[in-house]
Amino acid sequence: MASFNSPSSDSAFDAVLLQNLMGRLHLRPPYLNTNSYLGESLRDFLLFDDDGTLSETETSYIDSEESKVEKEIIRFIHGGDVGTLKPNSGQSVAIGEHHMCVGFHDDSDSDYRVWEWHGHIMVYDEENGYSPEYVYGNYFERVPEKGKD
Repeated sequence: MASFNSPSSDSAFDAVLLQNLMGRLHLRPPYLNTNSYLGESLRDFLLFDDDGTLSETETSYIDSEESKVEKEIIRFIHGGDVGTLKPNSGQSVAIGEHHMCVGFHDDSDSDYRVWEWHGHIMVYDEENGYSPEYVYGNYFERVPEKGKD
């Protein structure tokens, strides 16, 4: 009699569960009979060794570019040229080579204006080509108290 905890029964049970789940979620790839990446099963995808992390070079590039974007946005804020950032418009603006959406809000209980931005930095990898990496940043601008003159 086979045990429920044997590797073969676990594997078969997992396969049945995955097939059932994929069917219920309509995750069947459209090109099942091709050798494309789309034909891989969910199980292959979940058990793939690559954890999707970026290499050290890519991470340092993203950090460097994110720092440049932050410095440029803060320079606009301190320079009084905030109109260039189109804050709270929902439109992206070019910051260096990247496009960011910028917004701010004033906190009534605080002496600070909170600036926030988000966008993508494009990273090039020889294996995968170009891929966008999402970045987010914020800056607390000290503003004079509203009641004092």
